[in-house]
Amino acid sequence: MFCIVYSFSVKPLREADFASSWHALTLYIYDHNGSLGSRLHKAKDGAFIAYAQWPSRELWESPTQTSSEWDTLLSQLRSSCSRIETLLELHPVT
Repeated sequence: MFCIVYSFSVKPLREADFASSWHALTLYIYDHNGSLGSRLHKAKDGAFIAYAQWPSRELWESPTQTSSEWDTLLSQLRSSCSRIETLLELHPVT
């Protein structure tokens, strides 16, 4: 299993928009791209941290199955953020 950790800086007054679009986008990726799911957390400093699990790095890197729904969800997520960063890529040890 491959895991990836993201950090999101959300624009002021956009937390509800962000959380809603993150949830919808995560469900889309789970349903259409083979992810094993994701969780979203809020750090003490206000940053949102998410981790996603995938069967393999190769599947995570494979092209996303896009659609107008995908484009809309991704645009909504990005518009609510001032920064999106990949923090960690985690490979299993055992």
